[in-house]
Amino acid sequence: MKTVPKWPDRRMVKRGEADRKQKNRAPGNKRIEGWTTKWLALGIALAFGHASAVTYRGQVLDACTRQPVPYAAIVAQDGTAAYADDKGRFELTLETDTLTVEVFHVGYLTRTATLAKTSRNTTVFLTPEVISLKGVTVTAFRTPVPLGRSGPVAIVERESATRFGNTDLAAALRRTVSAVSRDNVNFSSVTLRGTNAEHVLVAIDGIRLNSAQNGTFDMTTLPVALADRIEVVRGGNSSLYGTSPVGGMINLLTPDPAGLGAWLRAGVGALGERRVEVTHGQRVRHFGYAVGSTWSQTKNGFAYNDDSGGTATMTNADRSSLNAFGKALYSTAAHRASLFAEYASSARGVPGSRRLPSDDARRDDTRGLFIGRYQFQPGEWLRAGITGYRLNQWQNYRDPDSLFPTSDTHCLADMGIHLEAAFYPADWALVMTGFELDDHRLRSTTVGTPGRLDIAGWTQVRFEASRFNATPQARFEALQGAPFSSTLARPATTTVFSPKLTLNWSVLNWLSIFAGLGRSFRAPGLNDLYWPEDAWSYGNKDLRPEFGTGIDLGFSGRPAKGLACRFGGYRTTLTDLIQWQPDTSFRYRPVNVAAATITGIEAEAEFDLGLAGLDANLNWSQAKSDGKRLYYRPDLTMRTVLWARVGLQPLDIRLDLGVEHSSDRLSDPVYPETEPRTLAGFTLLDAAAAVCPRIGLQNTVVRFGVRNILDTHYQTVDFYPNPGRTWFSELELGI
Repeated sequence: MKTVPKWPDRRMVKRGEADRKQKNRAPGNKRIEGWTTKWLALGIALAFGHASAVTYRGQVLDACTRQPVPYAAIVAQDGTAAYADDKGRFELTLETDTLTVEVFHVGYLTRTATLAKTSRNTTVFLTPEVISLKGVTVTAFRTPVPLGRSGPVAIVERESATRFGNTDLAAALRRTVSAVSRDNVNFSSVTLRGTNAEHVLVAIDGIRLNSAQNGTFDMTTLPVALADRIEVVRGGNSSLYGTSPVGGMINLLTPDPAGLGAWLRAGVGALGERRVEVTHGQRVRHFGYAVGSTWSQTKNGFAYNDDSGGTATMTNADRSSLNAFGKALYSTAAHRASLFAEYASSARGVPGSRRLPSDDARRDDTRGLFIGRYQFQPGEWLRAGITGYRLNQWQNYRDPDSLFPTSDTHCLADMGIHLEAAFYPADWALVMTGFELDDHRLRSTTVGTPGRLDIAGWTQVRFEASRFNATPQARFEALQGAPFSSTLARPATTTVFSPKLTLNWSVLNWLSIFAGLGRSFRAPGLNDLYWPEDAWSYGNKDLRPEFGTGIDLGFSGRPAKGLACRFGGYRTTLTDLIQWQPDTSFRYRPVNVAAATITGIEAEAEFDLGLAGLDANLNWSQAKSDGKRLYYRPDLTMRTVLWARVGLQPLDIRLDLGVEHSSDRLSDPVYPETEPRTLAGFTLLDAAAAVCPRIGLQNTVVRFGVRNILDTHYQTVDFYPNPGRTWFSELELGI
């Protein structure tokens, strides 16, 4: 839904100049033009003395991101015009002691500025009509910074997310550096940097989706069509976002309406796969809206190798889902208000593992999310905002034919209000501070009615001097358990302090060095705290949060045109990890007993030669506890996408080849086994082709491909096989 900005040309400046002169012309007055103006100016100069020429220098910056606005137009009152360079810098030489100019750029509000006679550059800020965050990141710092200064952050654009026919978030992120997916057939999670799924925060526009009940989130319920782009922040980020982001954070940024447009994506594939995505948006001056819907269905009855060496067919693995969203936006120079609403529902089979299959177990999920946000920016040096949200998640799991027939329902309601303010006390400093109040309430047929109240305050300061910037940040949070439940004993309030410091030094124009040190945490889930006592298990209200202390060090750069690279190392120390263990009566309960250390190296490279290129990344890590490997953590993962473009009149063709390799991993010991099994490593090969006919103003794409060409039979979770070779085809239409 995003329009591509077009740089203003000289014809736009001339038209604007003519309009201003026509508007300011008084009725009945005659206009002095041509040679008359020249002789009049000469006479004034002879009578009062000739003024010396003055060179005015300045730079045009985005008022929100503080980044340069390249190629902005600067027009003086006499019609003299200049254009900023790619760094937003400009010069004007005129014979006047003060100069009033109009500065404008497509996508920004026109700004009138007065340039004084000074040796210093004058900074002119433009306020965007539509906030475009391409090339910057907001998740890691809450305020946009360039990707080169953001450290270990990956941006997944919509085009790359759907390259191999992906429809949900888990599939879209599987080629991201340090990301490891765990597929339990119809339930998928993504881990970052060797942590667990509950150590990764999943959010929409900064609002968390992780369940307070168990700390995880099912990635298959988030369609790619919901995101304009996806930011993946690796490393701890509790200093700004609180509980969960110990290994990292995944933030979906919803599309801002930027103009009239519509998009349709429909596809079919193997295993009974069918899907339709529709989006539409419009913007008229200060108002805009975007709406969309996604429907998908699959039978998912694939073949796999059973324990006897034969072949079996997966049953009870069908899935259907529906998602719809809407966003409304009002934006002016000083005010920005938005409303976002999402509804999602899914119905699926729960086939279970190969050892404990469940042919009749079913699971239904429903999610409703509402976000209201208002930002006020009276000037370039101050910005304040308030966000309110409500998230309802409902789940029903039933298995009528099991040994113990089950029908459990869980209703989780999250609501909160977030306040934040940012101001620039100087050109080289930014101060942000915020207050958050979040309420989590659960109604469960299994756990009862527990809840948790989170109260937090945070502060971030960013110092920028020449090529160096430092960002200290800290968060203080109080976690109050079961504050609204009359049936549960109220535990003491737990307080958590999460500091972090990030440093970045642009050694050269193309090379930056970054470092980071911080502490993050994950609060115990409501299941861990309040699981009801029975003959086999019970909860533990005295659990402490899990903590992770992480350090990052590396560099990123663009040493040549079309080449970008990043290399870094990290180390995360985890303490007070929660594990369910038997007590003296052999009843299981969660306790803080474990510690672990994860050390790794990340490398990324991107080559773009125009007609061909590649995106590659590698992660090597060692995740150990008491000298032993942690379960489901491969030591090595490598991903590469090779692509090529071919232009054939009247078609544009893009070819993609994806390669993914994962080394072996340990699995949990399963009774009656006493030692963990080793899941074999695997290599996957995917291929896709996109054909784009040139049909007027319409964007038409016909895409087809094959996943898992080598027909590899592999598992990311023990006893949960993944599909072999499959195919897909789809059609995209956009205007």
